Amino acid sequence: MPLEVSRGVAAFVVHPKSLLIKKGEGYELKPTALSTSFDGELVLTANVHGFAGNAGEYNERIRSHYTSPLRRDASEVPTLPPLITGTTAAGLPAPFITTAEPVPYETTASLLTTMNAALNEVNGDRKYELVDDMMLVGQQQATTHVALLRRIWEPAEDGTRRERVVVDLTATKGANRSIARQTLFGLKPFDVVFGVRPQRALWIAAGRPMGQEPPPETPIPQPERWVPALAELLRKAYEDPTHYGHHAARNATLVAVVPMQIVVGLVGKGKLEDFHSSVFDSNRGDHRRPPLEYRLIDRAAADFRALLRAYKTDELLDEAKRAWLAGEGPDPDARPRESFVDARDRRDHELFGIVFPPPDSDQARLARRVLSEPSRTQTQSKHVNNRLRMFAAAVTDGYTTRWNPRVLDGALPANAIRTTNQVIMPTWKDVRSAAADNDFGPLGEFLRVHGINWLADAGLVEADRGSIGAQAAGGDDDPDADSGLERQVRRTMSNYRLALMQKPRMAFGLLSELAHAAELNLPAREVDEHGNPVEGTAATRHWLNTTFPKNTGRKPRASGSGMSDPTPPAPPPAQPVDPATEHTQAQARFVEAVTDDLVDVMAEIFRLGENLTRAGDKAGVPPLAGSADATTEALSKALVAVRADIMSVMALLTPMTYGGATASDFQSSQSAKYAEEAAE
Repeated sequence: MPLEVSRGVAAFVVHPKSLLIKKGEGYELKPTALSTSFDGELVLTANVHGFAGNAGEYNERIRSHYTSPLRRDASEVPTLPPLITGTTAAGLPAPFITTAEPVPYETTASLLTTMNAALNEVNGDRKYELVDDMMLVGQQQATTHVALLRRIWEPAEDGTRRERVVVDLTATKGANRSIARQTLFGLKPFDVVFGVRPQRALWIAAGRPMGQEPPPETPIPQPERWVPALAELLRKAYEDPTHYGHHAARNATLVAVVPMQIVVGLVGKGKLEDFHSSVFDSNRGDHRRPPLEYRLIDRAAADFRALLRAYKTDELLDEAKRAWLAGEGPDPDARPRESFVDARDRRDHELFGIVFPPPDSDQARLARRVLSEPSRTQTQSKHVNNRLRMFAAAVTDGYTTRWNPRVLDGALPANAIRTTNQVIMPTWKDVRSAAADNDFGPLGEFLRVHGINWLADAGLVEADRGSIGAQAAGGDDDPDADSGLERQVRRTMSNYRLALMQKPRMAFGLLSELAHAAELNLPAREVDEHGNPVEGTAATRHWLNTTFPKNTGRKPRASGSGMSDPTPPAPPPAQPVDPATEHTQAQARFVEAVTDDLVDVMAEIFRLGENLTRAGDKAGVPPLAGSADATTEALSKALVAVRADIMSVMALLTPMTYGGATASDFQSSQSAKYAEEAAE
């Protein structure tokens, strides 16, 4: 490797002489510092400054964000410059990469901008903030880099152009982690390539404090100069509690020095001439064959245990209670004569309070930090669902089975974290007490979260897997599992809740039977219309779907016999309905109509459209060929009406959530008008 490249790499290494041994008149790397990777790469493992290493434009994950040079408009937009293997002064291949020609600085800047946006986009798929994770737990896995000698064609002071070279440790593994580390130090990939201003970097890392703006600095492109300058600034800030950058330096403590793997050669992989391509083999392999990930339930449970550990560290929990909630120890507050189900329900509610603590409390602030969530007012449904999954995963420690924690997705509104009121659910004792007075309002709330867990534990419901074809009403042991009809029953948990609350006495009886079965560790039985268990039976998913069928809330279409029967139907007997129960049922019916029925109708329209198009292809005619102009006009009017109604409902979601919506907002439907006109 040429001295120019070696010097640039060494600038990022902490105590580089510790990696060398003297040999003759010079030095060489210690054999213990080198290893061979699974992909046949000769790897140097070194401790480097935390801001060392840059993301790379050539990462397989973001290649599609760049324009291919084969495209007709390739000359109009920047494309990735081709890489070549570097050479020594004698012209021999060397283990670094570079470009065949200098790259205009405007092109380099554009490529880096695209890279940054692309990596931010794919990093958005994470369920946590990577920068916060680095700050809280450090970097758990070393990143892998290769020396890239950038050749940049830039303006000179005399108005001409000159070639400038800079050594960039570009990532072959860990591009997002590299950017996250740089962020903690106030740097961006652009800075490393075009020059770092150390004082400004620290000021940015500190949050740009007012009145502390650094003096003007000239960007320093050579890492041999800016690396020690920035390191010294960070050291001083860390040691001085009054320094404006003190907290920034402390935030970066866990990544101040990190291990890095630098590819410095090939072993048994062919000729070094192919180094520029071979060095990315591991990156390609990772994206073609992604490493195994934790199952969702394991990931959610790990998040929950991390939250418990944080509570314990901040003395918001003692060890005995932490162990109990984590499923690792006995109940520290066991109550004599308390039933198994009541004790389990008490733990369930404790777990729920851990995940959804009082707003603006120390627990709430700590939870958002550990879970890398935005400020409370910026949280969304994805954050609520993530917490619900954590809760569901932790709950299973107290049950006989483990179920998919997605079963609770959507159980709480998107503002469950934003709200200024703590989300509190009724206990099973509350439900029993209210039911004794024929009040089933608490039952409806219990079925929102805790009751769904009970049903999932018994195998009566499962998480909606997103497509009708993927649904199976029963499990592997359910004789009705392969029923074609049952596979068409796509149900969300809100639909189950709505159907159960249509028969509240029977639903209460079912939950009572589930509690009884849990006490005796026996399978639950079916219940009759009065809520009494039926001997010799076993409650199954098929039974639940049959007994509490899917209710769309839509008016049934009139049949031919009904239209010809002049006898008016007898009015149903008036039955008083509890306002809370009525609201619960109405809310569930509305949500189900939008998230289930509307979606299913649109999916069916697309399926029929596909069938029609295929039929037209076979006949050699357009899909709507031969239809009257009135038919095409009717289709257009219907779609325009539906689109108008959808836009109206979307606009009403905010006032329906926070207040301001009225019943009159829903009294003018374009779809209803179209239906009336079509009927005439």
